[in-house]
Amino acid sequence: MKNFCKILAIIIIIFFGLRNNYAQQFSAKPLVTIPGENFDFDLVTTNFYNLDSQSYISWINKQDSVYSVYFAKLKENIDSTILVASDTVPFAHARISFGKNEIGFRIVWQSLKNGKWRVMHAYLDDKYNISSIETISDTLSNCVSPSVSIGKASWIENDKLIVSDITDSGFVSVVVDSGKISNPDMQQGYNNLFASLLYVKGDSGSHQIFEADYTYYGDPHWSISQLTHEGDNINPRYGAWDGLAFETKIDSVWRIDYGGYSPGSYLTSNANCNFHNPIFFAHPIVTKRSAGLDFFFAFDSDSLNDNNEIFVQKLNFVTPDTLMNVSNSPGNDYYPNIGVLVKNDTIYIAFVWIHEENNIKQLWYAEGVFNPNWGDVNENHPLDYSFSLHQNYPNPFNPSTKIGYEIKSSGKPEHVKLSIYNTLGQEIAVLVNEYQPGGTYSVDFNGDHHASGVYFYKLSVGSNVQAKKMILLR
Repeated sequence: MKNFCKILAIIIIIFFGLRNNYAQQFSAKPLVTIPGENFDFDLVTTNFYNLDSQSYISWINKQDSVYSVYFAKLKENIDSTILVASDTVPFAHARISFGKNEIGFRIVWQSLKNGKWRVMHAYLDDKYNISSIETISDTLSNCVSPSVSIGKASWIENDKLIVSDITDSGFVSVVVDSGKISNPDMQQGYNNLFASLLYVKGDSGSHQIFEADYTYYGDPHWSISQLTHEGDNINPRYGAWDGLAFETKIDSVWRIDYGGYSPGSYLTSNANCNFHNPIFFAHPIVTKRSAGLDFFFAFDSDSLNDNNEIFVQKLNFVTPDTLMNVSNSPGNDYYPNIGVLVKNDTIYIAFVWIHEENNIKQLWYAEGVFNPNWGDVNENHPLDYSFSLHQNYPNPFNPSTKIGYEIKSSGKPEHVKLSIYNTLGQEIAVLVNEYQPGGTYSVDFNGDHHASGVYFYKLSVGSNVQAKKMILLR
């Protein structure tokens, strides 16, 4: 199987290299320059695909016998960092989230003391000052795999899925589910009134994916949905922007189920190579080649050199998919994540992963211009927005919300189109489609005839486009 996988990878890369002369070229390189090993990282990003986008990263560092948790803005060759915590006991699984209203940051990790794991929490304010480091839970027997959102932390304790409110002192914890649970992943949210959590439950060989949703309104409670019902399914992750992806085993091969919130809708076709640790990305920008959204996901798999490599599979559901090797380096590369870099008024998608060579772990990255057609836009052409699109209010909403935007005066009316899309890229409503002069505008959207979920609204003014996400909660 290994040799077949190697040959198949060569064929795929040659084929797509000939088919698409404009495909992105990636150059993998180290991300962090501080001494020691760097691993177990997490990313969080504001305002994907806007020029004010910014990603932040937290990770574990080990130098000699000292373990540390670091925080930094995501940039090329990170050399300016914030030391969050340090100790001579092992640290693992650093996870990061924004604070309430995207002010400040929450970081959780696990720490081993006296043979027992503890779940630790640190809060950094908007000036990156560490206001507190606290133990959420201690004396835990197993590796607890913590995860975090704006106001909540989750972990596994004796086969139970535990969630704690971390906005107030006292850390009030609840048992959300129990029974052979693993791989919890909390979704980034807007506030502490809502939360979503993916996890795995079941026996070896028959794991299933579940999702727990919390709502504060009415009677505050968690509700549980089973997303898969057959086979073996592991490693669920919420997408960097939206959607989800996980691994599913078919005929002894790990494939990737990806896309929206309906597992089984989209499935990779690999029949020999295993695909692992997927993360999905979708953006609401209609491309030249399709009437829907472009999507892509990153994952690690067997490579040309009999090791793990990071791949990106670009999807657009109309033209053939494009598979690209991002890491293309000796050693093992695994657990990719997706963030944003903005340089010279150009937005770059940054793929970050763990690179292991000679038993040393480091964080590596590669970047590509953010572009729905993956290479059709001149990399040196800055984005020139002659308008601004505001976040809808209220958000989440039920059933109606207002969408505001401003158009700079250019001396003549511009053609303006404001559309609503679902997570599959289908246009479900057109709110504005006319010529408008410069000015400030507000438009109502009513979701009475639409299901709860994530939607995108896209504003086109002339040839420029902006888009944002909103949530309908019925």
